[in-house]
Amino acid sequence: MDGPPMRNGRGIWAVVCAVFSLLFMVVFAPLGLILGGAALALGASARGRVVRGEADNGGQAVIAMVIGMVGAVISIAFLVHSGIFVAGHTAQINQLTHCLAQAKTSHARSVCQHQFSNAVHTHG
Repeated sequence: MDGPPMRNGRGIWAVVCAVFSLLFMVVFAPLGLILGGAALALGASARGRVVRGEADNGGQAVIAMVIGMVGAVISIAFLVHSGIFVAGHTAQINQLTHCLAQAKTSHARSVCQHQFSNAVHTHG
């Protein structure tokens, strides 16, 4: 044996976090942002181990950092877009909430959703 075994766990976890950040960046952007940040941190730590000769998966660490950054940036963009949408459509959202609270059937809820969609498209 040539030396101590390589410690590649952080690089592997960095890739796992990066991939999941891409999965969650649209569906649940806060989690995509957290996982993207974790991928960046773990990838940087794994890259440090490579530089010190403690690990041999430098490419994996760099890829995880890049993918993690993409996931984090897109998650931020979705969060900003969502915030702008909510801020611009507060009245319509309040109407939808009230309508849904009063709706007793699935048809009535569908009507509420249709009215909300029309109101959003009408008011831009």
